[in-house]
Amino acid sequence: MLKIELPEKPVDQYRLDWYRVSVTNTRYYISKMHAIYHINTPWNVYSPNESGGTDLIDDWMLYHDENAQGRWCGWESPKSETLKNYLINCFATLPEANLETIRILQHYLIAETRIIDHIHRMIAEINEE
Repeated sequence: MLKIELPEKPVDQYRLDWYRVSVTNTRYYISKMHAIYHINTPWNVYSPNESGGTDLIDDWMLYHDENAQGRWCGWESPKSETLKNYLINCFATLPEANLETIRILQHYLIAETRIIDHIHRMIAEINEE
């Protein structure tokens, strides 16, 4: 689990990096995530080629695999209860993310094996009739 530590006072361009694990029983994906804090960055400085954006004032810009994905408002927001669920399955390092991915896949393997075993038992019952 990711534990976020921030300096006591806001730091312009402060960067947080982490990995996010997404797993189903058919695929997995480990995303490289990061967020950069902006004390007061005008939109035309942040994105000079795009007009019409809202200035970044006391905002974190959130990136998913290097693509801007959204914002978090406020210096303390990464540590807030509101974002607690968002940061589930997030890890500080890739080795930690890999271990969690393996743990989840092993869980799916056990569950799927139980289903397969149950199906084999049902087939055996039918063959005994």
